[in-house]
Amino acid sequence: MNDRTYPPSNTLPFVCALMRQLEEAGLRTWLFGGWAEEVWQLCLPRAHYDIDLLYVAPDFQQLDVWMAHQGALEPVVGKRFHHKRAFIYQGVLVEIFLLEHSDNSYITKYFGDKHILAWPKGTLSEVQLADETRITLASPKALLYYREQHERVSGAYEVYIHALLDTPRLIHRRLSTEDANFILELLNDPSWLQFIGDFGVKTLEEARNYILKGPVEMYGRLGFGLYLTVLKEGNVPIGICGLIKRDALEDVDIGFAFLPGFGGRGYAYESASAVMQYGKQVFGLKRIVAITSPDNLRSAKLLEKLGLRFERMIKFSPEAQELRLFGADL
Repeated sequence: MNDRTYPPSNTLPFVCALMRQLEEAGLRTWLFGGWAEEVWQLCLPRAHYDIDLLYVAPDFQQLDVWMAHQGALEPVVGKRFHHKRAFIYQGVLVEIFLLEHSDNSYITKYFGDKHILAWPKGTLSEVQLADETRITLASPKALLYYREQHERVSGAYEVYIHALLDTPRLIHRRLSTEDANFILELLNDPSWLQFIGDFGVKTLEEARNYILKGPVEMYGRLGFGLYLTVLKEGNVPIGICGLIKRDALEDVDIGFAFLPGFGGRGYAYESASAVMQYGKQVFGLKRIVAITSPDNLRSAKLLEKLGLRFERMIKFSPEAQELRLFGADL
């Protein structure tokens, strides 16, 4: 969904109808963010990109079950955190924030309990609209408080993300077209061609297109993808490792490839371990899979060391090579 798109369907009656649908499923929510500010007349009427809701519960278990049975919803995996769920509903992005009971008020735990936002008393309120519809929403006090805290929360998020993908010897970062030279080398390495395949990337321009149409597109759509793995010492790129969502697989899989000159030193295990932890803590992944060619014994050994176990042979199409599927619960 484009960040500059303001869906015309995102109107206040649409918001109220969605909240009623959630309440009928036993999921009571409170309007939050820009729509709540507009209802309280804290801002002028304007177009809204998304819908923000607050949800009071110990966890997202009941909401997750509801979402799983709503065929019209498109979950946004890249916005799935301990404190948040998100989905696209009739073209509109909906983000739901978790509030947990604490004493006489509420808290929101970001990234497990790495950062805790303690909401002020009187956070949840209710108001009657002009058409006499009653709507539950965050109080003006809570909206102001969140705005004041937002920069601190965003800063904590950046620190947390970088810490997850920062290992004793390695740095992981998103790929960009500036990495085309390295990608061209990696995708034409004999081990890549043997065990992964020939992607037809033979020029710098083709390497740039691979980066844009593969990893970069996935970052924008899902929030994750393949990351460049870089040695801290000397800032040397040595491979790629990350999370991939393939249409042919139900689960997210971990993928990795390293230049042969850096093998045998534990870099692949260090990198993949960090990426798996990242997927679990940031995106709430409960399971991870991986695929290898039958003759790629080295990758299979690494997957087993990471805790994945061989499950079955699969084919992505009748004409495709048969692959080994590994999996593990996180």
